[in-house]
Amino acid sequence: GWLKVASSSVGIVLRSINGGATWSTEAQTPTGFSSPGSLNGTGFTGITCPTSTQCYVWGDDSYGGVAFASSDGGSSWYFIQPEQELYLTGAVNGISCWSALSCMLVTNDSTYYGVALTIDSTSNGGATWTEDALPDGLAQYDSLVCPGAGMCTVTGSESFGGGYSADGLIASTSNNGASWTTTPIPWMEDVKAISCAATCMAVGPGNLANWNRGEVAAQTGSGAWGALSQPAGTPDLDAVSC
Repeated sequence: GWLKVASSSVGIVLRSINGGATWSTEAQTPTGFSSPGSLNGTGFTGITCPTSTQCYVWGDDSYGGVAFASSDGGSSWYFIQPEQELYLTGAVNGISCWSALSCMLVTNDSTYYGVALTIDSTSNGGATWTEDALPDGLAQYDSLVCPGAGMCTVTGSESFGGGYSADGLIASTSNNGASWTTTPIPWMEDVKAISCAATCMAVGPGNLANWNRGEVAAQTGSGAWGALSQPAGTPDLDAVSC
């Protein structure tokens, strides 16, 4: 089975075990946690299910960012607290897992002093988290993918909110966030989304030289990134799946 997020003023989680022919609504309140943080009233922006029973959802509510995990296919949920914070003050921008219990999480966490970027990892399904190193250059995180054990890639921009004069950035780690390699994507102002199969593909809005159109970057077998052509008039792109 797999889960689908519906994001609205009242966030819900739906599950299908027949390829989407029918859907059931899953539990609405995580065990042992009430507002802020119940599933009811939360706007979800993403979901990942590394197995048929272990799932993670994330997004934001009126108090800030929220993230939950389920180990029983959505029948019950528990609140995720990266680095033991009481609650997140900014939306979670991605969770990606290379096994049922081993995952990485990224946030753009709003503070009194501005935006504090966070990358954390867990090896026990979100019960505890370890703070990871931050990649150089990124002013915001937009997406995250972890196609292998400890091998993760985060995307974003060198400028918070992007901007036509900014460069999009892609940063990768092969040691579970201990160190990162950052690659500029100068034909995008912001790398909005990434997906990986045998290699990776990323999309986002063009920068000043490529104004008012979506752009695509593809990774070669050597790991280098290059621009891909797309049909004329392609609008801004914000999602990709490979």
